[in-house]
Amino acid sequence: SDQAGDRAAVEDHTEELVQEAFEASKPTLIEAPPSSGKTTKAQKRAAEAENPVTYLCGRTDLYDEAQEFFESEDGVTAEKIPSPHRDCPSFKENEPGNEERLKKLYNKGYSGQKIHYSDPETAKTPCMDDGETCNYISKLSSIEEENETIDILIGHHSHAHRELYVKDRIVIFDEFNAGAFLSQYPDPESDISDSPRKIIPELLDNL
Repeated sequence: SDQAGDRAAVEDHTEELVQEAFEASKPTLIEAPPSSGKTTKAQKRAAEAENPVTYLCGRTDLYDEAQEFFESEDGVTAEKIPSPHRDCPSFKENEPGNEERLKKLYNKGYSGQKIHYSDPETAKTPCMDDGETCNYISKLSSIEEENETIDILIGHHSHAHRELYVKDRIVIFDEFNAGAFLSQYPDPESDISDSPRKIIPELLDNL
């Protein structure tokens, strides 16, 4: 039918655009309608790329789908970039540790790694007690050591901030989330208003 032909034409054109983007020397934005095959074509091309790739998307449920696809391709190694929210027991609710305090520090810009090696009075992370190494830190160390041998790193748009994950790699942003690169003050998810009378005491209390 004409509709099927139109859809096939859109998908073919999307594939051409993806191919051109991989060969481009400058960042390239692909705009295409929903269900035009952007994700599928980009993942397929990433799996075939000679250079290592970092594949970044905005939802954690897409990480597993991407990893499953990449690992189904012969000879392709793929690893998910760890997150303290997903991989650290101290960040989880109803677990030992000061979960609320840790998330506040993380939202202020402290890296997950820095939080784990902070003074216990600043950030309580029992996952590092008694000589144990947190699962998050273990995964982070593994990626740092094996980065050059990992074909595809999978993570969130915000991981583009870290040079290790993007240097000498083709970087794919699946969709685009400007929020990963913007900070709004006060945080819209907090109960802090923009009144200095409230912000300043809150700041002092959390130093």
